[in-house]
Amino acid sequence: MNTTNPDVIELLRDLKQIVTQIPVDFAGGSPLSKTFLMAYLALEYDLKNYVEIGIYRGRSFFPMAYAAKLLNCMAYGIDS
Repeated sequence: MNTTNPDVIELLRDLKQIVTQIPVDFAGGSPLSKTFLMAYLALEYDLKNYVEIGIYRGRSFFPMAYAAKLLNCMAYGIDS
């Protein structure tokens, strides 16, 4: 993935691979569409840091951590 000009199809494919490995249950879980939009906006606006509080299984956190990796920034997940 080229972070200077993100390829939308490639980003969606990569995020789908991440999200489908994390099970969804009654307690939560972000759909692929939400994780894609969050990651795309992070790439589009050149995110510097990302913090998520309450990551549960990480269905939204891990796609954002992937976007952070592409941007060479930090992603922090906080959970008990």
